[in-house]
Amino acid sequence: MGWSEPVCSPAIRAGYPVGAAEVATWHGALHGVASGVAGVGLLGFCAVAFRRLRSEGNTAGAVVSAVVFVVFAVLPFTIPGSTSVTFAIASFIARGWVAVFAAGLRTQTAVTPQTHVTLA
Repeated sequence: MGWSEPVCSPAIRAGYPVGAAEVATWHGALHGVASGVAGVGLLGFCAVAFRRLRSEGNTAGAVVSAVVFVVFAVLPFTIPGSTSVTFAIASFIARGWVAVFAAGLRTQTAVTPQTHVTLA
């Protein structure tokens, strides 16, 4: 078993894989837009979670939200040439926080609707 260069490595020459498109396609552009929207959504989630947890007096949760926000916003740009790897790590951390937060919401008691109010 020999050592090989990973496919995402910058050491691989341009034109890999063979037959790769030399111009961007609408499908590729759509992936770029979708990842941007998802990234903004994750940052928005962290901001909303921070405010909610801080208002509930959950300082630890608020701090985690703030740290995840900064990690997701900054980590991908910290090591030149490794953006793909650092972005994947930051995404994993942020999505993990979303999962932990959602699990915490599942343990809370559901709010029951109040009596029906009609507006005159």
